[in-house]
Amino acid sequence: MLLSFLLVGCTPVPPAATAVPTANTAPAVISPTSTATRAVTATPTPLAPTSTPEVAFHFCTPPFQILTGHFVLAAPIGAEYNQSVSPGYRYGATGNGQFDVHHGVEFENRPGTPVLAPAAGVVVFAGPDDDALIAAWPQFYGNVIVLEHHFDGIAQPVFTVYGHLSTIGVTVGENVEAGQPIGQVGATGVALGNHLHFEVRFGENDYAATRNPELWIAPPEGTGALAVYVLDAAGQPVNGLPLVITRLDDESGQRTFLEPYGAGANGDDGWGEQYGASGLPAGRYRVAFTYGKPYSMDVTVDPGLLTLAAFCLGD
Repeated sequence: MLLSFLLVGCTPVPPAATAVPTANTAPAVISPTSTATRAVTATPTPLAPTSTPEVAFHFCTPPFQILTGHFVLAAPIGAEYNQSVSPGYRYGATGNGQFDVHHGVEFENRPGTPVLAPAAGVVVFAGPDDDALIAAWPQFYGNVIVLEHHFDGIAQPVFTVYGHLSTIGVTVGENVEAGQPIGQVGATGVALGNHLHFEVRFGENDYAATRNPELWIAPPEGTGALAVYVLDAAGQPVNGLPLVITRLDDESGQRTFLEPYGAGANGDDGWGEQYGASGLPAGRYRVAFTYGKPYSMDVTVDPGLLTLAAFCLGD
């Protein structure tokens, strides 16, 4: 029941808005360590982006690729606290259509937990959003901070947003360093329960320009990230399909359930995914869904890297 309250408390209902993708430097491709098969049946140091050959926006062969990604951000919460993204309300989630699209991720922690800058940057907003339009309407994120970052190899600025803070410890125009405390977790604005609402915005500081933070924050040690897209026979995205991710090399058969991004959430400019999650222990996984009939693909997740899986249903 508490989760339902949290979902409502963190979810604005703005008009649908779509960000126009902008060019980005593509990540390196690393050959998969196993062959994919589609069948009917302590905080790590962020990786520096690299200039590498272009990765196609959408590909069908091979079925999955392992990429360096752009994990240029550290976790905004220290290792002695909860650094895990709330799995029930990931980026782009809608609670199976019950709520508006989530534009960020949640780090549930006690009030007063320090919030850290995930990379060096400059403060472009710090204070209550009484008048400023940081979200869909004023007075939604309560005490909020916005940082602007610039990274070598990434052409556009990256903005990070910290909502529902109890206290703010920086001022506009201040330069901050990675790991510097900038505020504290709270429940200000439209929020039930103490947590940090964290967003990544690409190219501009706009509510419609968000990207999946789990694909920007360096995965926890020993884990990696997974992004997936599904295309129909015409090469168009197939939307609205829930995915089941099953761990294959663990007796527990741990499962992760992913909702597709809802309208208003954006795939990465480099690969246009419809699903994304990080913190998956390195190993083998089966990605499965049903679209008229069952589809599945076995993929490998490597530590500190991104696995991008492509389902092309017309093949």
